[in-house]
Amino acid sequence: MKCNRLKVILKSKLALPMLAVVGLLMLVVLFKTRPPVNHQSTEMTPIAVTFIETAPRVIRPELVGHGFIEPTQKVVALAEVSAKVVRVSPYLKQGNLVNQGEVLVELDPADYHLALTQAKAERAIAAANLREIDTTAENLTQRDALIQENIAVAQRELKRKRTLSERGAQSDSQVDSERQKLIQLRQQQAILENEIATLPARRHVLEAKHALAETKVTQAQRDLDRTRIVMPFTGRLTAVHTDRFQYVPAGQRLFEASGIDQMEVKAQFPIAKLKPFLKLLFEDHGTGVDLTDAGQFGPLLSQLGLESTIQVPGFSESVWRGQIVNLGESLDPQSHTLSITLTVDQPYRFLSPGKKPPLLAGMPVIATLVGSPVEAVVLPRHALHAGALLTADKQGRLSRVPATASLTMQDWALFTPGHIPDGTRVITSDVQPALDGLPLSLTPDRLEATPTMLAQSAGVGQ
Repeated sequence: MKCNRLKVILKSKLALPMLAVVGLLMLVVLFKTRPPVNHQSTEMTPIAVTFIETAPRVIRPELVGHGFIEPTQKVVALAEVSAKVVRVSPYLKQGNLVNQGEVLVELDPADYHLALTQAKAERAIAAANLREIDTTAENLTQRDALIQENIAVAQRELKRKRTLSERGAQSDSQVDSERQKLIQLRQQQAILENEIATLPARRHVLEAKHALAETKVTQAQRDLDRTRIVMPFTGRLTAVHTDRFQYVPAGQRLFEASGIDQMEVKAQFPIAKLKPFLKLLFEDHGTGVDLTDAGQFGPLLSQLGLESTIQVPGFSESVWRGQIVNLGESLDPQSHTLSITLTVDQPYRFLSPGKKPPLLAGMPVIATLVGSPVEAVVLPRHALHAGALLTADKQGRLSRVPATASLTMQDWALFTPGHIPDGTRVITSDVQPALDGLPLSLTPDRLEATPTMLAQSAGVGQ
């Protein structure tokens, strides 16, 4: 019965309003009778980070480039005379180290000995001719003196006979005879003087022939000396093109060698890093530089305190001191680098197997330019994020400070003093996400206590 009555009520028009009123009354009762809500405050957990407190320090800026070793001295030995090879040195093998002055190739000298003997004979003949003309000149001078005396006697005799003829004591024919004798003597004097006058020209000709003979002797001696080909400097043979019993014409290659006393490196440095590096060095040395005089390049490097080191990859403990020779003549358009030529003296001295290898031609090396000491704020390079530094403010919360490095070198970034206030706590940890105001738990970075890279930058290795 009750079920039927309930069904009738639910089907009536008043059922829906009645249910709404009942539900509303139940909500009011529940709201009034619920227990009070306890509110709890929540805070973000501080993120643990490491930091470095900035302060200016003195450091020698560095710039790293790369290049390949090349010998400063190179030679391609050519046969300067044509002959058969009669002897080769046992050291004449590619790759051998050879001392300066070692005779590496000997050519058959027989023909050149004969040429030298013939040249010396021609020189002896020319020298004899010069002695002969000296004797002739002396004899002609003596004859000329005698003729002059005879002429003087004939003149006195002619005068005496003329006097006697005028007195009638001497015939005219005797006077004419004496006059004829004087004329003959003067003719002989004229011929003799003419011959004496030609002596200087004849001597010049003979002197020229003697000089030519002397030149032939020198040339023959040089050709004979050229049959012995020696090592011009202490170095390594890089190629051998001849062997014993081979006939070599003049101009043929015999061997190639490179010196070991000095090596050079044409190191390539990125122009994007070279520009701020030089700018940092020039800030304390004026603004104008004149390199039109080649003699000013060395003093300029000395003024800047610019030095260089060379290192072989894989041998980090071995460092060679380099000398800056010149700058490249042009910029590489593909790599945007500028070459700087460095030289290393005595690269084969003080070697240590497995630790310090010799600098061989073609070996890749790392070249480092080291500038004079400058004052800068030095921070790890990874602390710089897209032109900004993450710092901790006085409340220990994260803040972002815009910053631009004057120079980046290896793992470090250099900032000019005053660009970053002293005592700024720069975060060196990787913070994700880096939100302004983020609370931080700060720990000093161990790099502040042991700056290994800075210690290496402070000096140049030997």
